[in-house]
Amino acid sequence: MLKRGVNQVMLCNDLSLTLPNFNAFIRGKRTMPYKDLVAVMKYLRLSVAPQGTESTSSPVESMSEIFRERVKQGGLKLVEVEAAAGVNRSTISSFITGRSVTSSKNLGKMMQALGLDIVPFKKN
Repeated sequence: MLKRGVNQVMLCNDLSLTLPNFNAFIRGKRTMPYKDLVAVMKYLRLSVAPQGTESTSSPVESMSEIFRERVKQGGLKLVEVEAAAGVNRSTISSFITGRSVTSSKNLGKMMQALGLDIVPFKKN
């Protein structure tokens, strides 16, 4: 937020989020609904990419596709991702196929298991 010159109040006002809930999320005390997380990441011009990547041209709205591609590139089986992330295989499968969304907590666990990180989004 600092890099974008935005504070919590501005972000919450612009995205119609409640400040106490957002602050609890930032402090790790609360999860954030998927649609709100995507909105925050889009607002801050962030997305997801392999660790060590400086930026990506894949928009955050493509997060399930980014995760699916990472599983495919790594030649991983969902049972392996499940074991590494501690997230149920059906939850992972539903997310990466775009059938459903998941919690920010599960996303964080899956990102860690798949070696993904949050990075700046740069349009081509």
